[in-house]
Amino acid sequence: MIVTTAIFEGEITIGQLEYPDRQAQVQWFINQYEPKYLAKLLGLELATELLTEYAKEVHAEKWNILANKVKMAAACYIYFYFQKDSATASVGAGVIEMETENGTHVNNEYKMLNAWNRMVGFSIDFPFWIDRTEYPAYKCVISDINVFKNTFGL
Repeated sequence: MIVTTAIFEGEITIGQLEYPDRQAQVQWFINQYEPKYLAKLLGLELATELLTEYAKEVHAEKWNILANKVKMAAACYIYFYFQKDSATASVGAGVIEMETENGTHVNNEYKMLNAWNRMVGFSIDFPFWIDRTEYPAYKCVISDINVFKNTFGL
């Protein structure tokens, strides 16, 4: 994985990451959504190659360059889905909205959309950045990561 829990700060802060249970929860989202985003951005072949090569203790510098280039956009994608999921919880009786003990629950839609739209901006610009001779497995994929979102669902 190229995204770690430490990246979730600033506009994409995820609170309480000092707790192991919270870290494990965020890591689950990283494990689920990082490969999905990378496949949409790079194409399945290059995404698999990046994750395989980057995981090796010794790897070519081109994998560091690519990983560093896509890391923040992937984090924004993960953050969007983490926030989307965090407002509710599944219990025996169904799905419930979470309550806060020491605060007031507010709509997280703005922060989610901000993260999503930052990711989209990067995804749209990415094909102009990547050197296709350096990364010949790259496939430009048009998908939902190229579509901005707004509060009206348009």
